[in-house]
Amino acid sequence: MSRLQAIALRAAVLALAWYVVSAGDPRSWVVGVPAVLVTAGLQLADRSQPLLRWWRLDHLARFALFYVGHAIAGGVDVSARALLPGRRVHPDFVTYRLRLPHGPARSLLVVTISMLPGTVAAHVAGRKMVVQRIHSGIDAASGCRRTEEHVARLFGIDLAPQTTRRED
Repeated sequence: MSRLQAIALRAAVLALAWYVVSAGDPRSWVVGVPAVLVTAGLQLADRSQPLLRWWRLDHLARFALFYVGHAIAGGVDVSARALLPGRRVHPDFVTYRLRLPHGPARSLLVVTISMLPGTVAAHVAGRKMVVQRIHSGIDAASGCRRTEEHVARLFGIDLAPQTTRRED
């Protein structure tokens, strides 16, 4: 597939995603068309990443189930903490050492971490990601590790073994 065909296919997929997210609202295309074109066009500038990666359907389905399940659990957890008396909030930060290389896989990891119950990726610098937890009792390192493994499988990336040292 030529580079131009790959970009056109990427733009079509992005346009479909925009259509779904915007619930088909024609007014949203004022923002959607430039967003799709810029995002697809950025692929021309970044030759370090392949334009298309054909993910295995079983890995994509597993990741989608993981993502949706944790997004729902995260929404329920935050709602319960906001609405139910006795649900404590004791935010703090944890540093997690990233194993994914810089690029789309790491970007997906950062977005996905923010969907886990009680966590949000606050900062990424080099190989370290700072994660804010809504409560200090949440095992953010374990959630980050599982999420990183799901993303790595989706992208076909072999991760280096996890170090036993945990950075809090």
